[in-house]
Amino acid sequence: MSTIIITVIVTLVVLYIIGLFIPEKPIDEKPNGVKKAPDLIKNQLSFQRGLVVFIKYKNLKGEVSERKITINSIEDLGGDYMLYTICHKSSATRNFKLSRVIELTDIESGEVHDTFEGIKSAIMY
Repeated sequence: MSTIIITVIVTLVVLYIIGLFIPEKPIDEKPNGVKKAPDLIKNQLSFQRGLVVFIKYKNLKGEVSERKITINSIEDLGGDYMLYTICHKSSATRNFKLSRVIELTDIESGEVHDTFEGIKSAIMY
């Protein structure tokens, strides 16, 4: 019985890592009652959920990294956007502020975007 459970867990982890199984994020209630709900944003913004792109990203320290990501949801921050993603480099969920994305390449088309508006239009309708 425990062998079956371990097999199921290992299978789910492998599928999650390669991007075939992406569980929905639950809506969390913060202590002050403010909802943290990136998945609700899909009802407000039209974007390509599951889009796989390559990004160059500059973090708060000014360090630039290159990552392949799958976009799960997008949160409107009022002038900027938070991308909730699966990062293929770290095999984990990662969040990226759109304003810190230096360059975005659509893996399917090869199209490269290097302005905020260009990057935004590449992932949102």
